[in-house]
Amino acid sequence: MRAHEPLSAAEFDAPATTQYGTAFTKLESEDVAAMPAFAALVGMHADDRLASYHLRRLLYGAKGVRIQVG
Repeated sequence: MRAHEPLSAAEFDAPATTQYGTAFTKLESEDVAAMPAFAALVGMHADDRLASYHLRRLLYGAKGVRIQVG
């Protein structure tokens, strides 16, 4: 299931949104550059909970975008 976050026009056009998209694309392709991309994003936007979540997943060895719960 894909999840989407509604964004205002200003949020959609923000550089951080582009940076997140780039990091997520790396995560989708299991590119090792995903971790530093998310780390940079979190470093600049510590309040980005979704980027922080993905960074923690990567730090604990997760790969890709498939998330299994339960």
